[in-house]
Amino acid sequence: MVNMTYQKKLLRPDEVAEILGLSKRTVYRMILKKDLYAVRIGNGPWRIPSKVIEDIIQEGLNGQHTGQTNNAPEGQDECNP
Repeated sequence: MVNMTYQKKLLRPDEVAEILGLSKRTVYRMILKKDLYAVRIGNGPWRIPSKVIEDIIQEGLNGQHTGQTNNAPEGQDECNP
């Protein structure tokens, strides 16, 4: 397993875009389409748990990424925007 420890537990969409090599707009689209699990408190900004990003990277390295939309951490439901 790849050990990618981010100091922050919640990442901003622009940080996720940089990590995954995507545009910020693509990250927002993925959030709205529920292709990327994100949390939002009230009308505040979107945040993506770093564990979700670690899991996506790990799945990609193992060739297991299925493109399924529920990549919420275990025990959590998908967020409804």
